[in-house]
Amino acid sequence: MRRPLCLVCVAFVVSVFISLQMVSLLNSMKIEDGSEVIYTGEVYHKEYGNYGLILYLRNVNQVSSTNIPINDLNLKEDTGILCYIEKGKEPRLGSNVLVSGTVACFRSVRNPGGFDQEMYYRIQNIGLSLKKVEILAESSTYSKYYEGLYRLRRCMESVFEKTMSEKDASIMKAMILGNKTELDKESKQLYQRSGISHILAISGLHISLIGIGLYKLLKKMRVPVVLSTLLAVAVMIMYGDMVGSSASAFRAIFMFALKMGAEVLHRTYDMLTALMCSAAIAVAREPLYLTDAAFYMSYGAILGILLVLPELKKMFLKESCFFASHQVIKAGN
Repeated sequence: MRRPLCLVCVAFVVSVFISLQMVSLLNSMKIEDGSEVIYTGEVYHKEYGNYGLILYLRNVNQVSSTNIPINDLNLKEDTGILCYIEKGKEPRLGSNVLVSGTVACFRSVRNPGGFDQEMYYRIQNIGLSLKKVEILAESSTYSKYYEGLYRLRRCMESVFEKTMSEKDASIMKAMILGNKTELDKESKQLYQRSGISHILAISGLHISLIGIGLYKLLKKMRVPVVLSTLLAVAVMIMYGDMVGSSASAFRAIFMFALKMGAEVLHRTYDMLTALMCSAAIAVAREPLYLTDAAFYMSYGAILGILLVLPELKKMFLKESCFFASHQVIKAGN
């Protein structure tokens, strides 16, 4: 049987898709809009938008009193929350924080085909957002790895801000660093109408340019192939952690790692199998990816390259051969 691993991954993705059709996708946190709440959670992502600092918390736990030491809180796995902070100290990634704020629930879709804000954030495992957030406490422990990557990202953003106009800098931040919070509505619509909005998403284009470029550079510097491969894959994983591992970024990095591994092991790289393996792992991590249009567009684009492009090449090759032979016959006459 050809591509058995690919078929197994396809079967797994299809079974998860069928399961999602039989269960309720949204689990509301049952908190009224406008309520004053206090939460504790771990900071796993942060970025600056048009409204100030935005914190992403996971392992959240609602508490009723602030008289609890931050290190004594019993954290548990739960739906994450989004915190909008207008002013105050910036907490470090990986630290546990105690925050208070006003609940702002996400809006569900009202019209068919409209934007479903609730489902969009549910796919990211975020249940609600807090406005006017105050940080009441922060733990002393944090992740040096993720905080270091965040500082590097902020350093790169500052270079764009100093050397470009505000509008161009926001585009470069979205295109290279995956930060779309500062991208204005006009620029988004311009890219969408031009049909090139995909270049604003971190995907195979970035991984190909950076990863393969680094790999070839290391080989030219006479670095051993195994070490060049490990360094290139490690840098790509760090890049994915820095920009946020979206579905398209995870797919591209996973397929890049398999391709590099195939070269080292002198094995044949099958792009279709690599694609379906990445899809199966992504769906295993977050089944709701199967309700996300971006997931289908990212994987559909690669499927188009694999399945449709060869047929188009054959068709155009036949046409070119036909016209060439026709010209030869005319010349002979």
